[in-house]
Amino acid sequence: MSGPVVVAGVRPARTVQQELLAELKAAHRLLAVALGCMTPAGKAQFARQAETMGLGKDGASRHHKRQAVIARAEGSLL
Repeated sequence: MSGPVVVAGVRPARTVQQELLAELKAAHRLLAVALGCMTPAGKAQFARQAETMGLGKDGASRHHKRQAVIARAEGSLL
């Protein structure tokens, strides 16, 4: 049985998925650090701006949605 076909300059889809997941996980951790450094007033301002930008009202940082996507992506890469 042969492996995946590799075209010059094109990464296999699995590699791209792994890179995207790694970047999402890094952003997830970075947001947690940033929010941990904010004052309550800063967190409230962040939430207002996120809502104004159309990013939703269900948690300003979308922590739970991002965590769910990470879990699904990790499961699909097994």
